[in-house]
Amino acid sequence: MAVRPAKFSPVMHLLIFTLMQFWVYFDRGALSQVMSEIGSSHNVTEAQLGTLGSSFTAGYMVASPIVAILGQKSTFAPMYCIGVGLLVWCVGNVAFSQLAEPPVVNGYPVFDNSLWVPMLISRAATGVGEAGFVCLGPPIID
Repeated sequence: MAVRPAKFSPVMHLLIFTLMQFWVYFDRGALSQVMSEIGSSHNVTEAQLGTLGSSFTAGYMVASPIVAILGQKSTFAPMYCIGVGLLVWCVGNVAFSQLAEPPVVNGYPVFDNSLWVPMLISRAATGVGEAGFVCLGPPIID
C-alpha cells in the first residue's frame, strides 16, 4: 500500500506562503538595518557592503528560471522544490548570521574582512533558496 502525501487546501497554501513571504521580507529588512555594524566589525568597504545585498538578487535571478523549469517540467513535485528552496534559504540565513559576528581570538574581536566572501556566498544562497519557493508558490495557491 503506497502512502499518499497529504493534500492542503488552497487556503492553507495561501497561509503557508504568506508566512514564508513575511519571513523573507523580514530578512531583507534586517540586513539593511545591520549593514553599518557589519561594515565596522569586519573592516569592509561600502562597495563590499553593497555587494552583499546585490548577491542576494544575483542568486535569485540565476535560480528563478531554473527552479521554474524544474518545478513544471521535471519529475519532481513542485512542493519538493519548494521544500528544498526553503531549506537552502534557511541554511543561507543561519550561515550569514553566524558569519556576521566578528571572530574572537583570545577574548578580543578580530577586525578583518576575511569573512566577506563566505558572507557573500551565504547571501547568494538565500536568493537561490527564495527562488525555490517564490517561483512555484503562486501556481499552487490557484
